[in-house]
Amino acid sequence: MKFNNVEEAIKTITESHKKTKKAMEMGDFKTNNKIVSKEMNPAFKYILNNNHAKSLIPLLKNNDLDLVIIIARRLLPHYEEIAIDALNNIIEKNTPHKCDVAEIVLKEWKGISL
Repeated sequence: MKFNNVEEAIKTITESHKKTKKAMEMGDFKTNNKIVSKEMNPAFKYILNNNHAKSLIPLLKNNDLDLVIIIARRLLPHYEEIAIDALNNIIEKNTPHKCDVAEIVLKEWKGISL
């Protein structure tokens, strides 16, 4: 995928994430993986390669905790403190599965064995 600007890339990330959730709800892992590799990853690559990681920060306020985890994970190398705060907020909410995933992401980042 090609992008003309950061806004297009961010829109692709949010819309593609919705499509991956639908695919996963149907158990369609193949479609999920295709969307991630063909749409989401190129959008993240565009944003990060053009030094626009900061533009992802507002997505950490999204109500979709899965998306927040994905964004936080991508932001860790660029905005560590902000990303860790977002992950800790998810852990504190104690939402089943989401808090576990956020905790795993933090442990991996800190080099702690799972």
